[in-house]
Amino acid sequence: MLSSSRLTYELDYKGNICGDKHGSPNLQELDVRYWMNPNQVYQSGLKDSKVNLADAKAICLMECPNPAVDGLNFICDYPEGDIHLSVDDWINRDYDYFEFLTPDMRNSSLQLQGPCYPIIFPTVNGNIISAVILCVLLKVIILKVIRAR
Repeated sequence: MLSSSRLTYELDYKGNICGDKHGSPNLQELDVRYWMNPNQVYQSGLKDSKVNLADAKAICLMECPNPAVDGLNFICDYPEGDIHLSVDDWINRDYDYFEFLTPDMRNSSLQLQGPCYPIIFPTVNGNIISAVILCVLLKVIILKVIRAR
């Protein structure tokens, strides 16, 4: 039977329903889906790309993150495995545990391989039309940044 919450909330990359207290981790207050990897968002908009936005790595958050004004901040995957941080602490740290990563994990994150990803652009939560508009705007901005190099 299809859960009514599947119609209201979206799924993270693990198949959890955002906002579901029975998710792993408990996502009861985390009802906003956020695509972590800006490169996957960009590639999903390319004409002949095999990357689909629906398949891009997404996690559930309380609200959309914003980039730092005076530096670089990160959005990190759910704290599990070698990351010894509770979900509450992860939320209180604005989903950022980059400073606790090993040098190899930091390097992997800076190469957009995770477990943390830089927050480059401001994001907003909205309905599907807003999300489509936001994705188009992000792709235009990313293209401008790439061409400016």
